[in-house]
Formats: sequence, C-alpha cells, structure tokens
Amino acid sequence: MEKSVPIRFRILQAAYPDSFLQNAGSPDSNITATLYNAALQETIDNKPRICANALYSMRGQQATDTMGLIQNDLSLTLRDAVPRRRDAMRRMLTHMAQESNSLPSSLLVPAESTLHAVDGGAYGTIDVGSLYGKKVAMKAIRIYPRTGNTLSRLRQMYLEVLTCQSLSSPRVIQLYGISESRGMAWIVIPYFSRGNAIGYLARVRGSPVYQNGGLVALVNKWIFHLADGMRYLHEEGIVHGDIRGVNLLIDDAEGALIGDFGLSIFANGESKQYWSRRSGSMQWLAPEVMGQSESTSSRPTRDSDVYSFSHVCVELYTGQPPYRFKGTDIKDSELRYIIISQKQRPPLPAIDDLSNLWPMDEKLYELLQRCWDEKPENRPQMVNVVHSLQDLISM
Repeated sequence: MEKSVPIRFRILQAAYPDSFLQNAGSPDSNITATLYNAALQETIDNKPRICANALYSMRGQQATDTMGLIQNDLSLTLRDAVPRRRDAMRRMLTHMAQESNSLPSSLLVPAESTLHAVDGGAYGTIDVGSLYGKKVAMKAIRIYPRTGNTLSRLRQMYLEVLTCQSLSSPRVIQLYGISESRGMAWIVIPYFSRGNAIGYLARVRGSPVYQNGGLVALVNKWIFHLADGMRYLHEEGIVHGDIRGVNLLIDDAEGALIGDFGLSIFANGESKQYWSRRSGSMQWLAPEVMGQSESTSSRPTRDSDVYSFSHVCVELYTGQPPYRFKGTDIKDSELRYIIISQKQRPPLPAIDDLSNLWPMDEKLYELLQRCWDEKPENRPQMVNVVHSLQDLISM
C-alpha cells in the first residue's frame, strides 16, 4: 500500500468524526476495505463524498485492485439483497473506472477477432471472434491515440461495460469482458446468429412456419420478454436509454434479449451528464427527453424507457420505425412538431393498413396508450406492464 494512503486515512478520520473510520484500528491492516465500506455507505445514503472521493482519486494498480474488490463484492451480492446496495456499487465502479481510466483486470479476456466489419445493427459494425473456442461478437472501440474523442468513447465504454458485467437475467445479454489489441478495445458479448428482432422479422415474414397467427404469437412473446427485461433493469437502478427494435437480440430459441447499453445511465445517479442520443433514434424518444431542440433535451428516466417500450411494440407489429409515414423517414424537426406540439402518437396497427403486417389487439393498444402518456408520472411502471401483459397475451 502506498505511504500516502495512511496519511489520507488519518485526514479522513479527522474530517469524518462521526463515521466508523474512528474504529478502524490500524489503517495499514485493511485501509482499502475500510475506505470502500465507508464510501459505499456514503453513496447509498447520498451523504457528502469524503471517503468516496478518496477512492476516486486512486490511480494505477491501486485503483485496479480497489475496483476488483468492489466487483467481487458486487458478484457476491445475492439477487434478493437490497437493490440500492448493488446500484451504489455499480455507480462507484463506473466512477472509479472513468476517473482512473482503467478497468478491473478480471474483465480482460483473450478474445480474438476472426471476421471484421459485420453489420451489428445499432452496434454499427462489429467483429465476429472467438473466445475459448466459442463464437462471440466484438464491438470495437478505438482507444489510441488518447484524444478528446477517444477519452469520451472510453468513458462511454466503461459505463456500458460496468453496467452489464454484474447483470443476471435471461432477458438481458451477458457480457464476457473486454479484449484489447493494436490500439483497439472490444466489448465481447455472445454472438446472435439470428440478429436483431427487426431483421429477423423481415427474414421470416411470409414463411409457412409462421402462418395462422404464428408470427403474432412470436411478436407477443418478444414484447413480454422485452417488458420483463426492462422490469429487471429498472429494479436494478438502470435506465437503458435506447430501447429500439434493433437493440432486441434473438437467441437460438427465438427468445428476445435486451442489448446495447451504450446509452444507459444509472437511474439514481446525480450526474447532469449523459450521452447524447444516437442518430436516428428520435422516433422512440419520450417528449421530455426529446425536448424542443437538441440543446433542451433532458436526462432519460425509467418513465422515458416505458414510453420507448410502447413504440417498440408498435414497431414490432408494423415492421417499421414509429412515425415512418408512407415508407419514408421523417426529419427530427418534424418529429418534434408532431409529437410535442400536435401530441400525435402511433395509430392502432390494423390489418387493412398496407404498411402493417398484422393487427394488434385493442386491449394491448390501450396498454401502450398508457405507456406513452404525455405526462411521465402517468405512465405505468414496468413491473405493472409485465402483470398487464400476462393477462393480455399468451406466450
């Protein structure tokens, strides 16, 4: 342990007289664990970040080791433990990674790229690779040279990686880790041969396998999987921020999993900074997040995720992005006028509309109307959406 740490510890004891730091004994015995536990309690209780700031000032191996300690604690936290504790751990991990410009060493994996520039939907282009003989997808991020844009991408990568790495749900993609080589970093995730929901629907449309209501049943199953995955994320204190059909990945059993956490944020985070929306995602954004202009857009929330969910449901039923009139895209300025000023929402997908592939049950549409209510506080929570879907659709 560096000599400066015990000195910092004594300063903290003097500055923080009411904490259990006073009873920590010799700081050399377990100072990192002591600081971590005090910082964790600060974060949970939203108290001044005295101990937390001490952790966030760590660099090099000290920062890496401390993040490993937090990650190990997070992995041992049971699913039925207090969600606020896991949420605080994830926020602390992300803050430390972004400040120290490093990740826990346990996240580094020896994946190797075998095929470059594969279409990854919302991921842009990805590589197909191999990890311990298993086929994986590898989302590439340039990390050298360290320019302003590179550092911004790194901070985004740290958020995405540390958001995903401790999640455990059959409806959310698994993160294998990070691979680094030749000035690049790759986020390594499972390879989904069926691709995303929108692309898969386009391929199987008209197949005799999905006649007589089979395709509707498949879409309804995906809608429930999406809702259940979002319920889990929201309970874990995570706002996805980019719920769209291309971010719904299809596994070999035709189940749907939520992917691409590049725009996710912590619901209980205090930072006023959040990543800008991706180009082309306006059709799914809630009015309060969209704003009257790019400069007035606001931080995504659980409520705005619920709004986006409702529009993905319409997208899955129609096979087209929301508000795509007569097969043509619509400009962002027009979208703001239609959604914010005119308060328009997608119409009920009906069989007689040639742009739609199949009709939607009116009761399901009524649920979506509640989800895209103009006032965020009127929208149902995802746990209630899941309960409603269990009564509405068969899976």
